[in-house]
Amino acid sequence: MDPFAFLAEAYEAWYETPLGAYVIAEEERALKGLLPPGESLLEVGAGTGYWLRRLPYPRRVGVEPSEAMLAVGRRRAPEATWVRAWGEALPFSGESFDVVLLFTTLEFVEDVERVLLEARRVLRPGGALVVGVLEALSPWAALYRRLGEKGVLPWARARFLAREDLKALLGPPEAEGEAVFLAPEANPPYEEADQAGRRAGNRPALYLGRWRCRSSSPFTPSSRATTGRGRRPFWPWRKAGRATASSPPTRRFPERRRRSSSPCKGPSRRRRRRGRW
Repeated sequence: MDPFAFLAEAYEAWYETPLGAYVIAEEERALKGLLPPGESLLEVGAGTGYWLRRLPYPRRVGVEPSEAMLAVGRRRAPEATWVRAWGEALPFSGESFDVVLLFTTLEFVEDVERVLLEARRVLRPGGALVVGVLEALSPWAALYRRLGEKGVLPWARARFLAREDLKALLGPPEAEGEAVFLAPEANPPYEEADQAGRRAGNRPALYLGRWRCRSSSPFTPSSRATTGRGRRPFWPWRKAGRATASSPPTRRFPERRRRSSSPCKGPSRRRRRRGRW
């Protein structure tokens, strides 16, 4: 079952509300502040093509596994190249893109580690991986967890990551960004509510990080992460550590997995530490 089928057509409607317009404007500001220049952009989990329509790259490619979202994206962003595929097995040769974007995508994939490995594989040396997540410790993630507990799709199949999770997987980012500190129930003026949320110590709804692909030597992870619910995966990335505050892994679009190698610097096989969601 496609958990996005019922909302694909109306996916962007919330952005037209006063709160939605403020949130997406803040997220766009944070995202554009991290995206480097380049000729080619791959967005994994491109949805309806909202970002593909707005980002100034000559070559834009969107990967989306949901047939419903893909149909809407092709209609709304015809200037982009669209491919139905899964992040765990990208149908591109190595070193194909200058920038790979994962914007609130990892919340819905089956295998986070494999998606990140594939993203690095298709990056050119010197390219940038930009990842945005719904912060696991934010008021917004708390709202979506409650909806998921009630069986509301797609949140019933979501899992949330904190910035600590990404850093445990990928190491320290080259640059960071964040946006939207106000709570989902905030009232206008939203700028003041956002400042109040920041002063109160709220985690932002969106955390962004940029990692640079600096090496052309491939590696193959020696220990694969298990994605069964309640299991603790091994994360064979450099500087791996204990991740925090995330929900158990979920399965979005199961598929046959394939081994792949990455052109970027990877983890040490000799030192692995057990991470956890």
